[in-house]
Amino acid sequence: MPKRSFIYLLVSLIIFFLNLPVMAVSSAKPHVLLVLCDCLKLDDLHSFPYLSDLTDRSAIGLMNCAIAGPKNGLSAMLTIASGRQSASESTDAIAANDWEIIPEENAPASEIFERRTGQITSSLQMPLIPEVLPVRHLGIASLIRRDFADNLLGAVLQRGIPPVSTAIFGSADTDILERGAALLTINSAGISSGYTAPSRRFRAAPYQKADDPITLASLIEKCSSDLIVVQFGDLSRIESVRNHLTEGVYRELRDDALRRLDTFLQLIAINSQKSGRDFDLFLISSRPPADDARHPQSWNLLPPMLAAGPDFPAGLLTSATTRTDGLAANIDIAPTILSLFHISVPESMNGRRMQILSSFSSPQTRLHALNTLEDISFLNGTGAAKLMILIGVLCFIGIVLCLLFHHHGGAKAVRNLRSVFVFTQCLPAALLLAPWPVPHHLNEYAYRILGWMFLMCALASVLESISRISAVFSVSFLTTAIVLIDTFCGQNLVKNSMLSLYPISGIRYYGIGNEYLGVLLAFAFFGGTAWLDDRKIPGSLPEISGKSNLLKGPAEFKVLFLIWILLAFILGWPGLGANAGSLAATVTAIGVGGVVCTGRKPGWLAAIISIIAGIGIAFLFAWLDSWYALKNGTESSHLGAAIQSASGHRGLSYLLEIITRKVMMNYRLLFSPMLLLAMFGVILTLLAARALLGDSIRSMFISRPWTAKGLQISLFTAIAALLFKDSGIVTITFFGGGICVILLYCTVSET
Repeated sequence: MPKRSFIYLLVSLIIFFLNLPVMAVSSAKPHVLLVLCDCLKLDDLHSFPYLSDLTDRSAIGLMNCAIAGPKNGLSAMLTIASGRQSASESTDAIAANDWEIIPEENAPASEIFERRTGQITSSLQMPLIPEVLPVRHLGIASLIRRDFADNLLGAVLQRGIPPVSTAIFGSADTDILERGAALLTINSAGISSGYTAPSRRFRAAPYQKADDPITLASLIEKCSSDLIVVQFGDLSRIESVRNHLTEGVYRELRDDALRRLDTFLQLIAINSQKSGRDFDLFLISSRPPADDARHPQSWNLLPPMLAAGPDFPAGLLTSATTRTDGLAANIDIAPTILSLFHISVPESMNGRRMQILSSFSSPQTRLHALNTLEDISFLNGTGAAKLMILIGVLCFIGIVLCLLFHHHGGAKAVRNLRSVFVFTQCLPAALLLAPWPVPHHLNEYAYRILGWMFLMCALASVLESISRISAVFSVSFLTTAIVLIDTFCGQNLVKNSMLSLYPISGIRYYGIGNEYLGVLLAFAFFGGTAWLDDRKIPGSLPEISGKSNLLKGPAEFKVLFLIWILLAFILGWPGLGANAGSLAATVTAIGVGGVVCTGRKPGWLAAIISIIAGIGIAFLFAWLDSWYALKNGTESSHLGAAIQSASGHRGLSYLLEIITRKVMMNYRLLFSPMLLLAMFGVILTLLAARALLGDSIRSMFISRPWTAKGLQISLFTAIAALLFKDSGIVTITFFGGGICVILLYCTVSET
C-alpha cells in the first residue's frame, strides 16, 4: 500500500472510532467542468435523452441574471467571473490563442499582447498545460484599470495554495471574437490555457460556425487542468440573428444546437468512466433568451443551472443570496467553485456558496417547484408594467369620481362610494395572494388581482359592521399581518409579488423590499395613529403626559406599540433578512410616535436620536449574526456579511462605499419610468383632492387630531427612509400612496 494511502486510512480509522465531525478527506483536488451555454430554457433540459437523464439525477435550479448596466451576454459573463454585478466593456470579449490572427489588427494574439502589456510572452512564468496552448486576454489592461484583474475567478484560483490550474475551450464567435468565458480562467496577468476556436464550419448554422462536440470532448480528455471551462456558442449565435429567422427555423436551429450539447455531455461521461476521472459538472447559462426577436434585452426568464458529480447529490439548488428554494444568483457561481477547492472567497465577491436542498429528492418534485417559480417570474416580468398601469388608472378614475361627487354636494353618495378607497388600498395584499396557484396567462392574473381586491374589500366591510373598525383600518391591519406572517414563513408571498419582482430583477432577496416597506410604514404608523381617532381617543392626553409613560395610556396605545415593535424586530432580525435602512426608518417612526403619544411635540432631536438608535440596533443585530456565523461556520445575513467585510481590512471605507452606492441608486431610480409614473399618480391624486375637497381636509384634521399627528410621524419617517434606504425614493412613493388613500377615506367619512 502506498504511504499516502496508508496515512489517509489511518486518519479515517481514528476519526471513525473517535466519532469526530470533520470534513471528508480527499486524496486529490477536485476536477470541475463548467459548461457555459447561454440562452438555455428550463424545458431544454428535458429535450434530449442524456441531458434529461442527467437532469433527473443532478442538483438543479434557476439562476438570476441581474447585471450592472445594459443587458448583454458579456456583462453577464463578467458578473459570473467577478462574483458581483458588473458592467462590461467591448475589450472584455477579446481573448485568443497565441497563433490566432486578430482581424482588427492583422497580427497574432501573442504579438498584440506583448505590445499592449509590455510583457515578452516567451519569458512569462506560467505552467503550460499539456496538449493545449496559451490563451492571452487582450483586454487585460482595461480589466486592471477597473480593478477586476486580481479578483476574477481564475486569478483567485491560481493564487491558491496549491494553485488551481484553469483552461478554456470553445467560443461564441460571431463575425467578431466573443470569448467572454475566458474571463473565468485568466490569471491576474491575463493569461490562461486552452483552445478558443474549436468550432467547425457548418454552412446551415448562423455565421457558418457550429460547436464541435467530438473535438471538445477529445481536448478535455487530454487536459489535466483542475478547472475546465467550455463555452458552447451555438445558442448565443442563434439568438444574435433571431430577428432574421422565422419561428420555425429558429426552433430547428435550437434543436440542432441542443443535440450537439447532449452529444458533448454524453461523450464527457463516457470518457470519464473509461479514465476513472470524476468531474464536478456545472451546466449554466449566463443569460436567458429574450422574450422575442424585437426585444433582445427583455430577459424575463430564469435560465436553468445544473450541478452533478461527487460534491453535488440530487436536490434543489439555492443560496444565502436569494434565500429562495430553487433559485441562485449568477454571483454565486464563483464562490461555489472556490469553496470546492477550499479557497477563501475574496471580499470583492458579493455572492454566496450554493447549497442543495435534499428534501426535493424526486425529479418530479424539483421540476414542479422550478416550473412554478419560472412561470410566476415570467408573468411578473412581462406583465408588471401593463397590469400595474391598468389597475392604477382604474383606481385613480374611481377616486377622482368620488372627489367630483363630493365637490358637487354628493357627500352622502360619497360616503356610500368610499369603498373605492378601500378597494385601492387592497392592491398590495391582492398582489401577494394572486399568484397562487400560478395563473395560466396575464388575463387570468389580472382577474385574480381584481378578484382579491374585491374579496378583501368585502371582508373589510363585514369587519366594519361587526367590530366597528373602519374598513380602511381593517385593510391596514390585515395587510400588515399578511406581510409579517409571510416573513416568518420564508417570504414566499413577498418574493413572488408583482410589486417586488425579486427573482428577475435581483434587486433584493433579503428582508422586506422597499415597495412593501413603504406600504407597511403607511398602514402601520399613519393608519395606526389615524385609527386612534376612530376609537375616540382624545387628542390631548393630560393623564399620560409629563412624567407618565405610555403603559398608563389607553389599551389602543399598547396594541399599536406592540405592532410597531414587532415590525421593527422583523425588519432587524438577521435570520429574517435584516436591513439596516428599513430598521432605521421604522425605529424613527416608533421614536417620534412615542413622543407624539406622550403628548409632546415631535422635533428634530427626537428624530435624530431615533435614527441613531435604529442604526445602532441594526449594527448590534448584524454583529451578533456575524459572530454566530463565524463561530459556527454558517452563512451570515446580508447585513452580517457587510459587518464582516467592514471589520476586516476594508474597514469603514467599505461602509462608506455602501452608503455612496445607496445614494447613487436613489438618484438613478428617481428617473425610472415606472417610478415616475407612480409618483405622478400620487401627486396628481393629491392635487385633485386639494382642488375638489377644499377646506374639507382642514376640517378633517381638526376633528381627527391623531390623523394630523400621524402626518408629523410620517414626515420624519420619510426623511429617514430617504437617507438610509438604497431605494428610499421607492419606499417614499409607496409610503405616500398609502397615506393618500387613508387620508382621503378619512376626509370623505367626516363630511
